[in-house]
Amino acid sequence: MNILWNAHVKVKNVTVKNETLGLGWGVTEDVEAHRNFYETVITLTLPGGADASVTKTAPHESVVVNRSTSLTCGPNGIEAIVSYRVSPHPGANGSEVRVNVAIGAGQKAPPAGGVLAQGTGEVGQDISVLVVIPGSCA
Repeated sequence: MNILWNAHVKVKNVTVKNETLGLGWGVTEDVEAHRNFYETVITLTLPGGADASVTKTAPHESVVVNRSTSLTCGPNGIEAIVSYRVSPHPGANGSEVRVNVAIGAGQKAPPAGGVLAQGTGEVGQDISVLVVIPGSCA
């Protein structure tokens, strides 16, 4: 199963070679799923020194950007937590969800720069991954 959809988020106020992240997700066993079979809310939590803007989403996909004082933004990377909640619509029949966070949003698999974090979970539950984005706060 490939990651089917991914939101694009541009990380700002940081020094990162390619600051556009792909927040990818897919329902593994629902190979015939259409985008409107699932609704996904993605929450990107960053430290105070970093900011982000959403540059692209798929239909029925939304991204929320939060801040947390427990995350760090230092010379060895920017800590972030990405949480996904995939909810089914009529016609959906999958249950397992795979998620990833990758550098180089929009690139063909494997994403340019590589996958930073991966996770799995179930439709209807929160799936969170901790990510260290290469770079530092400006």
